[in-house]
Amino acid sequence: MDKLKTRDISIDVLKFFAVFLIINSHADICYPKYSMLATGGAIGDCLFLFASGYTLFWKQPTRFDNWYKRRVNRIYPSVIMCALVGALLSMSTSVTLLRLGGGEFVLFIMLYYVLLYWVQKYLVCHLGKVMTFVAIVSLAVYIFWFPYKYETSSKGLYGISTFYRWIPYFGFMLLGAW
Repeated sequence: MDKLKTRDISIDVLKFFAVFLIINSHADICYPKYSMLATGGAIGDCLFLFASGYTLFWKQPTRFDNWYKRRVNRIYPSVIMCALVGALLSMSTSVTLLRLGGGEFVLFIMLYYVLLYWVQKYLVCHLGKVMTFVAIVSLAVYIFWFPYKYETSSKGLYGISTFYRWIPYFGFMLLGAW
């Protein structure tokens, strides 16, 4: 009961809205004539990462193994269930390891958790400097190695062969923590 008093419901609503936008961006098959309605995934990603960063910095971290184990136990049961339900609904017999792992988004979140643990444990007093560093790295990669120079795809940050977007996305998670 005490936990409910300290829980910020507005963050849950924000995360729900973010997940809705992410799922909607993958639902273009549901809008055969109006595929432009299947959008909002990048906004949903940023909102979700911001809210996650915010909630992760509520408490001081304990030992890394216990802290990370709680993150895994919180995320992966629902990821695995969604992958299995998705496979059943699509009548697909192949549930790939990447899909069971939650895909690229969940794998990067799990990497961010490792980075955020160390930032919170050792660099929390310098969070502004860490955010500035991530912003400079994002900008430098964008200017000097923009991944779409040679691509014919017009998907912006979601191009076929790039991981660029994960650099500024980590910045959104840090912004939530700040």
